[in-house]
Amino acid sequence: MSGLVGRPVPVLDVSDDAYPPAARADGIAEPMPALLAAHHAAVRGGWFDVPDGGFAELAGRPVVRLEDVLAAHAGVLRAAAAPVSTEG
Repeated sequence: MSGLVGRPVPVLDVSDDAYPPAARADGIAEPMPALLAAHHAAVRGGWFDVPDGGFAELAGRPVVRLEDVLAAHAGVLRAAAAPVSTEG
């Protein structure tokens, strides 16, 4: 991500136990906080690393790598990552 936006992007490590209460505090409604924590654990565990062709068959199109999607939208990412001026 840093390479796409042109500046360092800090990583905030949040444990699986700490994520749901933080998500609720940010206004994410149930049952999403626990579901997202479980999803993040599955991603870290490699459950989504190897496509087997099933998704492409169901979608009727090839799988697109996340890196390719982010690169295609690099301009939007750079704009969103731009520092916000509080002067004015």
